[in-house]
Amino acid sequence: MDLQSLWAAARTAHPEVRLVDEAEFGRRMAEAAPGCAADVYLALACAAGDARAHRGLDQILRNVVPPAAARVRASNAFVEEVEQRLRHKLLIGGPDRKPKIAAYAGRGPLGSWLRAAALREALNLVDGEKEERVAEEGALGRLAAGGDDPELDLVRRRYAPEFKTALDSALHDLPAKERNLLRLYFVQGLTVEQIGRMEGTHKSTVSRWLAKTRAALLKDVKARLGAALKVTPSELDSLIGVLRSQLHLSLHRALS
Repeated sequence: MDLQSLWAAARTAHPEVRLVDEAEFGRRMAEAAPGCAADVYLALACAAGDARAHRGLDQILRNVVPPAAARVRASNAFVEEVEQRLRHKLLIGGPDRKPKIAAYAGRGPLGSWLRAAALREALNLVDGEKEERVAEEGALGRLAAGGDDPELDLVRRRYAPEFKTALDSALHDLPAKERNLLRLYFVQGLTVEQIGRMEGTHKSTVSRWLAKTRAALLKDVKARLGAALKVTPSELDSLIGVLRSQLHLSLHRALS
């Protein structure tokens, strides 16, 4: 099949997707399998930031990630975490901010390529858990370290373990999508505009998501601390004040 026919077939397979450069498609197809033309077209559109292509990719991920991730750990929360992390790498990338979906060369079906990527991500996630537990101990020490406010220092030193436990538990109970939203913003340092492009929505919507998630998280932490500690309402308010003042650091530690 000639290039023009492959281009036409790919556009027919994804009629709602348009952000694909025809010349780049031709360069990719020079080494790709002809039967993967539609997959190459979709991957290029995803790398270009086409929100409609992102939805097409999500549909494939929902089909291939669960069975791949479940081979490592059969847990719904684990599978969701793998899917969120893989989606982030595919559409945003790592420190270089280059979408990993751009590495798809079309030598085999996109679904198979994503299935292998999901398995690698699941294995990496398990391997990283031990390192995260070690890092938490050092982070707790930094959280309890002194500052310029004696009152806040006292609260940190006295309740640091309970503070950490409540925050970690509240984060663990968040839905994977909301937890990943916090990770993108507080750990990866993405702007609301970047997250909006990734999710196919406006930055103002992302801002509302963040505000709602942070408020729910603070409310949950306050409830957990109130149940675990025998403190006065004013002491509990002071402790929540520490959480608000240290939110960026605390979330960076807990979500890294």
